[in-house]
Amino acid sequence: MSQIIGIAKTVASVLVGAGTYRISKAIIDNNVEPDTTFQKVSNNASSVVIGTMAANATTSWTDQKIDEFAQWWRENVVITKTPTQ
Repeated sequence: MSQIIGIAKTVASVLVGAGTYRISKAIIDNNVEPDTTFQKVSNNASSVVIGTMAANATTSWTDQKIDEFAQWWRENVVITKTPTQ
């Protein structure tokens, strides 16, 4: 089960990271009109940094929620069989 949890965390991290990057890039693109190449590069770099910062925060949150769900699953869904005597 721990492998499944690890895979779920990795998939969630990638999805959340990509989403936060796209959102931060869209916000910057919609609110800043760069005039020079330097400004265009700065906007893209800023999008990456802001997206990464947000992804780190959201990854911690999603990891915690996945752990909470896994604990709930173990307590409420998984049926353990006891050996019959």
